Amino acid sequence: MKLSPIVFGIVGLVILAGIIIPTGGCGPSKETSRTRVEMSQAQVSLYLYNQEYGQLPEETDNPMIVQILEGDNPRRLKFYTADRKRSKTGEFIDGWGMPLLFKPNDTGILIRSAGKDRLYYTKDDLTIEATTRASPPKGSNSASP
Repeated sequence: MKLSPIVFGIVGLVILAGIIIPTGGCGPSKETSRTRVEMSQAQVSLYLYNQEYGQLPEETDNPMIVQILEGDNPRRLKFYTADRKRSKTGEFIDGWGMPLLFKPNDTGILIRSAGKDRLYYTKDDLTIEATTRASPPKGSNSASP
């Protein structure tokens, strides 16, 4: 799999955006920054998987997505290498130790963090979408399902 400098540029911008975007006049908390980085890495890994296979993984169970992105896929390609903290079951987790949710929608897979309150689908949830579009979209802070 050959990756162009543009893809690496996109990857870098997405990860930096997750770290730098200010919230409410002060910098984001350590947990929020860690969560944005983790979600951006998952998003970019899913984007690269889509570029290679022409679709996103059908599996949306968190531990299975980790396995697929770490090489349990038809060509044994690694789209993600674990250098981050994980749950005991191998899941992507947010900065508060909660598993990220991966939910399919009309344009791809929505990745959701429970946020500071550790409850899903509340106003402090962080979301980002992995899509089948040509470039990864920007994340959001939303409580929508």
